Amino acid sequence: VVKKVGKRIFLKGKNPADKNIRSWTLYQKNGDSWKLIKIINADTVQVAVETGIYALCAVSIMAVESVGVFIEIAS
Repeated sequence: VVKKVGKRIFLKGKNPADKNIRSWTLYQKNGDSWKLIKIINADTVQVAVETGIYALCAVSIMAVESVGVFIEIAS
């Protein structure tokens, strides 16, 4: 869920039911490439972002990263 509070934008979710997820990685598209901008603890349910295109990936307890879910945040 994308939530705007004042001038700030947040990606908000629920704690995963799957205990095999240890963290999330958040990438931001920069031209033709992707930049890792945050490694997020699995217990975190909200992260502040700016406008842009993002990919959110799950990281398992075995350090295997999932394919990203793409999110575009417009102003």
